[in-house]
This record gives sequence, C-alpha cells and structure tokens, in this order.
Amino acid sequence: YTLGTANGNHGRPAITIDSKGYLHAVYGVHHNTVPYRTSVRPNDASEWTEEKTFGGGVTYPTLVCGPDDTLYMTGRQGWEGVCLYAKPPGGDWEDRGLIIRIEEGCFSYAAFHSGLAWSPDRQTLHLSTSSYQGKTDESNRWGQIQSANYMRSPDSGRTWQRADGSPIDLSATSKTMDMLAWDESLYPKPGIRNLGALVVDSTGTPYVLYLRYNMEPPGQVFLVTPDERGEWQHLPLQAAVEKHWPGYAVIDCRSGITITEDDLICVVLGIQPREHPVAEIERPLWDQPYEYAADVYSTNEENARLSYESAVVWARENPGVNKVAWLETRDGGQTFTARTPLDLEPGLTANQPSIEMPTGFNHIPAGSYPGLITFTGAASNPRDEVIDNNVYYFDGHSFPLTQSSF
Repeated sequence: YTLGTANGNHGRPAITIDSKGYLHAVYGVHHNTVPYRTSVRPNDASEWTEEKTFGGGVTYPTLVCGPDDTLYMTGRQGWEGVCLYAKPPGGDWEDRGLIIRIEEGCFSYAAFHSGLAWSPDRQTLHLSTSSYQGKTDESNRWGQIQSANYMRSPDSGRTWQRADGSPIDLSATSKTMDMLAWDESLYPKPGIRNLGALVVDSTGTPYVLYLRYNMEPPGQVFLVTPDERGEWQHLPLQAAVEKHWPGYAVIDCRSGITITEDDLICVVLGIQPREHPVAEIERPLWDQPYEYAADVYSTNEENARLSYESAVVWARENPGVNKVAWLETRDGGQTFTARTPLDLEPGLTANQPSIEMPTGFNHIPAGSYPGLITFTGAASNPRDEVIDNNVYYFDGHSFPLTQSSF
C-alpha cells in the first residue's frame, strides 16, 4: 500500500501499533508539515485513512505508542533542536515544544536524530540522540560539534532527567543531557552517529548504541549502559567486532539494535574493510567554504583515512564491499555471539539494514528473533532517477551462528 510521497530523500517514515492493533504512520517529512495516517482495521495494512497533517518544519520522526494509546513523536525542528508532539486517542496532535535545543553560540547547520523507547512500566520514556551543530559559517553544511546523548522522562515526556535521576531544565542541550560522546571536529559529519538507537530491558535499564568513525582506528562501535549510580559503562561490543571481523570498520548503525521479551539484545551493523585506497572526495555541490576541512579533502593518507566520507565514497565506487553483521547478547552485553554476515548478491552492496523494534504494543516474543529488512544495490542516484532494488526480509535464524562467542 502506497501511503504517500516523500519531500526529498530525507523523508523516512516511522510506524507504531496501539493496544487495539491499529497501525499509525508518519512519513515524507523534511522541513515540512507531517503527514499522518492510521490503518482502517486492526492488524491490517491493506487500507488506510485519509492523510492528515500537523506541525511544521519537521525532519527525522520517531514514533511510539503509550500505555493509554497516546502517540508520541519526536523530530528535528528545523535547525533549532528536537520537538515533541503527542496525540491522545481520538484527539488532535499537540505541540509540546522543543525538548532539545541547539547549543548556545551555534547558529549554522544543525541536525538531530532521536529515538524513543519505553521502560516495561510504560511510564518512563527513554530518548537517545546524535547531533551535529555548526558554530561558524564554514561549518554550515557539516556541524563542528558532534555528540551522542541520552535522557529519560518519568512522566511520558512532561519532565526529563539524566540516568542518575537528576533533573534537566528544558530545553535540554547536548551538554545538559547525559553526554555519551562529544567531539569538536573539523572532519565532515558524522564523526559520531547514534540515530536514536537504544533499547530498554525488562528491568528498565537502557542500552545505547553509537559509532565513532574519525578516531584511531576508524569505524569503532560502542554499546553503553548506566550502572546503579547512573554512570555510563562501556560494554565489549567493539572487541567482539574486532574478534569476529578483524580489519573491518563499522560504517552504519541506523535502526541497528532491538530487544526481545526475554532480554536478548540483537545488534545489526553495516561493516566494510578498514584498509582501502583513499577515495577522491568531490567538492560539495553547494557553494560553501570548506577550507576548515582541507586536510580531509586532500589526498593526505592519514587524515583522509579517518574521514567517514572518504570511506563511504570508496564503498560506493566498489559495490559489494559492505556487509551486514549480526551480534547478540543474552547477558546484558557482557558477552556477544556473532552470526555470519549476509552476502545476499555477490557484487552488490547490502544497504541500510533495519531491525524490528517494539515501538508500541508489539513485542518480539521470548525465544524468537526479530525481523530484519535490507536492500541491495545503490542507495542513491545523483541523477534523481528511480532506483529498482531488491529488498530482503528475514529473521535471526537466517544467519548461521559462528562457532565462537566473545
């Protein structure tokens, strides 16, 4: 069923399900009003209500359903920060305002990618985000400040606090939330990427996934969780990647983590060889100064190898080098088991794996595995032509287990 069209190539959708089984979707937003539709019948995607719109200036939505069927949506609000909308059952969408704002002194390009997850009590709402924020004209299209952050709300988005329970004055900033990673970098975005990837286990403990590319060695991935004092601890996810796929860098973690009812945490990553010829990076199409990143755009081997953009360009020019890797843990991230990466169509890249997540009254049953969807071939077309890709869906049983765990 075709829900609608997207406003440019940033118009990704978000979907959730309420207690009665009705599906709710927002889609097609990139600095515009938000189209919203719901399924006509429960547990049935074959017919949808007429499109309604709300809000304005929103991009990158994430959508969850609360215990009383109230819907909650966060999204990037222009370059200002992250907005929160709520829709009570049978009511209209309400603008709750900015819950995260751009840092003081930043006035240029800013992007925020947030994600939401419920505690088992369905009262505490957890949020993670990554951001790029610009404070000079030269960073207009990149964002010099890059971060991964976390906060939670004990009252369904009314007030917010850090993992240790200390309150956060709204609107929060990347400095007032829990700071999981921070960098003031001259490298093009994203040096730090989270994209809202988090889960919450049956005890109410959150786990946040993020990657850092421009570090040595480049392309490392991190899974963090707070201890009883609210201090964030790093789990041995990167060590597991290095053990099972030596010489590979993590290039993508979007929609990359989920959890089952019996607390099996599954992590899906895009990986590619770390060592590769440095790719030629063309000047951006927009006419913006980029002298601040001269070393990155040069052929300087050491600097360019730490550039996420160089890695992406090289992979685009060499289809098939990217793989989809699966890791899982049954003990809260103390040990990880790996599954063999997918090689769906040799010579073609497996792009943007997205794993099933419990966003509403849907659950991934104990003893089962989440579904995963990915596509092969090109992820974009500079000539704006329609791309005809093969799309694959499968679950964790489709991956052969490797013999060892870490």
